[in-house]
Amino acid sequence: KKMAIFELTRINSPSSIADEGRRKYAEMDDKQAGQHLVFERFKMRLDPDSTRAPAVEAANDPAATVNLRKLISCTLRFMKEKALAHCSDMTTTPLTADLVLWVLTVPAIWDPFAKQEMLEAAKEAGICCEPTNNLLIALEPEAASLYCLNTTSIPAHERPCGTKYMVVDAGGGTVDITVHEILSTQAVKEVLPPSGGPWGATFVNDEILKLLEEILGKESIARLRKCPSEYTELLNFIEVLKIGRRCDEDLSGSVPLNISSVLSVWEGAAQPEVYIQQFNASHDKAVSLHRGHLRIPTALVHDRFFVVIKRTSAHVASLLVKPELNDTRFLFLVGGFSESPLLKGTLERELAAVLPPTRIPRIVVPPRPGLAIVHGAAQFGLNPGVICSRVTPHTFGIDTAAPWDERRHRIHGKQVLRDDVPYCENVFDTFVRVNEMIEAGAVISRDYRPVTSAQTKVEIPVYCCDTPEVEYTDDPGVHFVGSLEMDLPDAGKPPESRQISVEMSFGGTVFTVKATHVATNTAVNAQFRFHFSPSDQLLRPKKANASSVDVAFAMDCTGSMAPWIGQTKEEAINIANSIKAKYPVITTRFAFGYRDVQDERRFEIVDFTPSIADVQALVANVKAEGGGDSPEDIFGALYHVAQLDWSSGVRVLIHIADAPCHGRQFHDLDDSHPDGDPDGRRVEDVLGELQQQQIDYYFLRLNPCCDKMITAFRPHYNCGERQIRVLKLGDNVAGLLNAVVQCVVTSITAC
Repeated sequence: KKMAIFELTRINSPSSIADEGRRKYAEMDDKQAGQHLVFERFKMRLDPDSTRAPAVEAANDPAATVNLRKLISCTLRFMKEKALAHCSDMTTTPLTADLVLWVLTVPAIWDPFAKQEMLEAAKEAGICCEPTNNLLIALEPEAASLYCLNTTSIPAHERPCGTKYMVVDAGGGTVDITVHEILSTQAVKEVLPPSGGPWGATFVNDEILKLLEEILGKESIARLRKCPSEYTELLNFIEVLKIGRRCDEDLSGSVPLNISSVLSVWEGAAQPEVYIQQFNASHDKAVSLHRGHLRIPTALVHDRFFVVIKRTSAHVASLLVKPELNDTRFLFLVGGFSESPLLKGTLERELAAVLPPTRIPRIVVPPRPGLAIVHGAAQFGLNPGVICSRVTPHTFGIDTAAPWDERRHRIHGKQVLRDDVPYCENVFDTFVRVNEMIEAGAVISRDYRPVTSAQTKVEIPVYCCDTPEVEYTDDPGVHFVGSLEMDLPDAGKPPESRQISVEMSFGGTVFTVKATHVATNTAVNAQFRFHFSPSDQLLRPKKANASSVDVAFAMDCTGSMAPWIGQTKEEAINIANSIKAKYPVITTRFAFGYRDVQDERRFEIVDFTPSIADVQALVANVKAEGGGDSPEDIFGALYHVAQLDWSSGVRVLIHIADAPCHGRQFHDLDDSHPDGDPDGRRVEDVLGELQQQQIDYYFLRLNPCCDKMITAFRPHYNCGERQIRVLKLGDNVAGLLNAVVQCVVTSITAC
């Protein structure tokens, strides 16, 4: 969480960390500082709300980068060696890593990928020693919960079995929140999934530095960061500034901040007073400079605190209004930030505004709250079973093919044949559901076997979503998050004799899996391998030629589609911006539209253009009109789609329709052209051209009318990994943006 100093010649190990590192850096002259790299708060790079990247820039030299996992493992190794040396000094024999049970704490709000990275870093640091498996992962608010129960001054009769309490772990980086219920003196259970965000105390520092940039100019603060002694001095002064801020503080006064460190390296185009005058000209409350101290209006300082603190107080209030937390009796504030009177006071005010007095929990700050997690982690290491059950934050499952059920699967058009046996593809096989209570030792069992006798490994895609019931892995809101990987022994033998029994646990602090070869009852290597997920990371294109994307919209523009055309007009810019935000280096081109055969304006076509404004201009003039009979000119639309200037490495067709194509073989509706396309186009030719041009076909399903058509389309289009994908939108017009972005993301990240 804090500073780590690496010598350029010894990048595999930091020379100092945390407060010691800050002190040593402050003592370096410019030449010494230039021989070191400084990394700050790099653990926060694993937070789901941060911009994850495999490399971290040095704070004193942004051009120098080091791999994130390497930074973490080097720091853990440094801490391990310090701990072993300290303990060995107090024993008659040296202590080695394999004789220690290590407890590594992580925020509970971290996703499986972040926890996996910490585990891998710990292994690289030599903390986790096989086969003893002497490493436990503890969730930080859970550790704090154990500390609060064992050290609080609240007598036992005020916290009997059934008592619910909230723990708000307000640390330097994250605010981590959990709610527990006491079951006995040695057991508690989780009531809600962990929640929180990057709202810790160091973000107040960032806000104060932003304020200084606004007052004195960005250049002066950027220059200061390169001066070790002066920068460290300013950070220390900011820490002093944070102490004592209270909700009832007189906002008409001012707060002094010693900026002598800034002034000592000042090279501005004008004197500091000029910058201050410019700032005051656009603000009601004046800043002044006197003898090296910047006097900042207290109200301005409070505003910067509230930017961070309000996120915590608003989130806590949103949790406590939930019916299941009606009887929450205590709110424990722990972590270094918990000692801020402003945080506690803001919480009290926020809760008083949304809860009746009888429902407001008692806010308790235990002794030494900054050490709550480390003490609680030791208690967890001695008794990890004390947290007997947890609530799952998401629904997790895998992609499977289920035996075809005509009654259940027919309307979704996902039939595939395997050895002439019909299956439904993309079925979501649910392991655990969001908000489901899972006991710590509970396991979910599945049996798998290879598809062929030569197969030696299997990788099963793992998906997650935030809804408890989900049917298919390509449903809106379902995201690929990783894979379940297993070795398959006895290659060459028949698949039916190579069955693997798998037991998965989702009730612990991390997900675990064990696999057994049924025939020999021997253990098989198996693991979850989680990846960056679409909701929290700039996705990494897997296609080597994914430097540009072509996106064509084939949208029914007849009268019944008015709401969807209107939504496209509103969302066109947002769709382009969303794709650009996820893939800044990828160029996206767009094209658009169709109607029915007899309509005067049969097609609304704009060829691919990188200018979303061109597409938006066309869509703005499109009117939902025409249509005649129920079916529409889909064959004509797909023909013109194939004639577009497809040239990008990723090619995406978004087909949005509420009616099928002409031809009774594709529907059961009245049709003025029951024999098929009036221009004589054949389904196999039209779809074959799309397949030949390697165009990914996504159909946004608005109603069941097109199900028979899609089922008929599949045999002529589906080939290998390129399949028609159906996303069910129904009448959810507002879901258009997410659906389109999901389609593009799926194509870019496809293998």
